[in-house]
Amino acid sequence: MTVEAHKEIIAQIRHRLVKRGFHGDRYLRKHPDQVGKVKRHGFDESKFNTASLFYLPCQAAAGCAASFFIEYHPSGIPLNPFMWIDKSILNHQPAPEPQPGPPPVVTAAQPVSIQRKDPKLTRALELIEAERSESHQANYQDRVNAAINRWRGHPKGTGHDEFFFLAVSLSNAGMDRNDIERTLHSEASFAHGGESQRHRRTAFPDIMRSCRLTT
Repeated sequence: MTVEAHKEIIAQIRHRLVKRGFHGDRYLRKHPDQVGKVKRHGFDESKFNTASLFYLPCQAAAGCAASFFIEYHPSGIPLNPFMWIDKSILNHQPAPEPQPGPPPVVTAAQPVSIQRKDPKLTRALELIEAERSESHQANYQDRVNAAINRWRGHPKGTGHDEFFFLAVSLSNAGMDRNDIERTLHSEASFAHGGESQRHRRTAFPDIMRSCRLTT
């Protein structure tokens, strides 16, 4: 993901921590009167930049009772960060402005610019959409073929995860919901054995919901 996408994800995590009553050292340095009154989240805030990624979740040494994170890792497939950005819990709307007076006279030499609270994030989201559109046009069929070939060659015992991965891959390639539905119905016949094919078709509605492909 992009630098701005990473900053958005980190900001959402920090926002949720604060909502749960956990603060960092920066907050406590600015509010010394809160030391001992609020909980510390323990994150090294100097590691929130894009170059400092962490690979595994962890729990407090005191055990599960002292930890509040839940690892969400369905079927071993990484989460799509752009789904979190699309449904951000942060408020990026600009603060309400005072009621304006009479509008100024705008001439050709005075173009009107739209003021945004976070233009970098806006630009990042625009680039994401542009990349999706360009990728869809440039290599759509190649990505679809690769996803189908991977599914058809999946080893026995991996049908559940691979069928889910097929749906995700088709969606990421830019295929619309109706085509994904038709493709999954057709590709279920490539599961190993009749029972596995039946399981794939039974799990079909859940897969569509998990991929956020339902209308």
